[in-house]
Amino acid sequence: MKVEIGPYPDDDSDRKVEIQIDNYDTWNMDDTLAHIILPMLKQLKETKHGSPNVDLEDVPPELQLHGGARYELTQYDLFPSEEHDQMCWDAIHARWDWVMNEMIFAFECLVGELADWEEQFWTGEHDIYWEDVPGEAGMCEMKCGPNHTRVWDKEGHIKWGERMENGFRLFGKYYRGLWD
Repeated sequence: MKVEIGPYPDDDSDRKVEIQIDNYDTWNMDDTLAHIILPMLKQLKETKHGSPNVDLEDVPPELQLHGGARYELTQYDLFPSEEHDQMCWDAIHARWDWVMNEMIFAFECLVGELADWEEQFWTGEHDIYWEDVPGEAGMCEMKCGPNHTRVWDKEGHIKWGERMENGFRLFGKYYRGLWD
C-alpha cells in the first residue's frame, strides 16, 4: 500500500490524494486499516477542538446526564443558565472522550500495545503429549500429562472481547464524528 494525501489547499482546488492498493493489503484488510486508524484516533483525541453528540445508551451510566436532559441538544442561548450550559458541554465532551477511548482500546487490541491481550486469560503450564490412536493409521490423540495445569478464563476472555467489539461498533456508529 502506498498512500499520499496532501493538506487541504487554501484555494478551491482539490486535495492531492494518491492511493495504491496491493493484493496483500486486502488479504487481512481489518489489520491493514487498523495500522492507520489507531494512530489517527490517538492524534484526533489529542488535537480535537470539539465533540459530536453521543447517544446516552452508548456510554456508562455515570456519563449520562442525570435529571432533565431536554436542554442538552439545544443551542447555547437556550440553556436555562450558564451553569447548566457548562454542565451540558462538559457532559458532551466527557462522553466523546469515553467513546474515543473505547475505539482506541479496540484498535490497540488489534494492532497496538494490547495485541497479545488473549495471553492474560491463560494461566498454568502446558504438559501435553500426543499418543497414537490404535487401529487408526496416522491418527494421534492429544493427552494431558500429570503436570498440566493450563486453565483458560473464559468469562474474562469473553468480557474483554465484548469490550473490543463495542469499540469497533462505536467506531462505525460515530465514523462521521471523526473530525477535528
